[in-house]
Amino acid sequence: MTGEADLTIMMFGMAIIGFFAALVCSKFVSNSKKKLEESKTWPSVKGKVEQLEPSIAGWEEVRVYSTNIIYSYNFAGRNYKSKVIRLKGGDTQADEKRYPKGKIVDVYVNPQYPKEAVLETGGSLNSEDLLFLGCSIFGFIMSFICLLIGLVLVLF
Repeated sequence: MTGEADLTIMMFGMAIIGFFAALVCSKFVSNSKKKLEESKTWPSVKGKVEQLEPSIAGWEEVRVYSTNIIYSYNFAGRNYKSKVIRLKGGDTQADEKRYPKGKIVDVYVNPQYPKEAVLETGGSLNSEDLLFLGCSIFGFIMSFICLLIGLVLVLF
């Protein structure tokens, strides 16, 4: 009988852990989507592309080459620099052509945190967000299954 009791406790424990993990993943995706939508309402100021900085990521076998586009802007009397083009996704090669050095650009600034700015507002969820969404759905499903198994063990 103790084996069944242990299994029941384990199933309920897994259901609780899976449920809370799913909630965390859901919150992450929800916050990402909310931030994308909020960026559409940020005020814009004029800025200037200051430099194009080569960037290399990865390791010996796999290297990813891209360019950081660094721009400056003034918001509420303070000067800032950023390299964030958009909050999610994008094509760095197209960005290099669209934002050459010296170009005057519209910079959209988060009024609550002026160090956060983008050149393009909105966007869509990226692969990381979709992974968290998938984990969230999987967590809810597994929680439900564990809960059902636990209930079956208790009732029968």
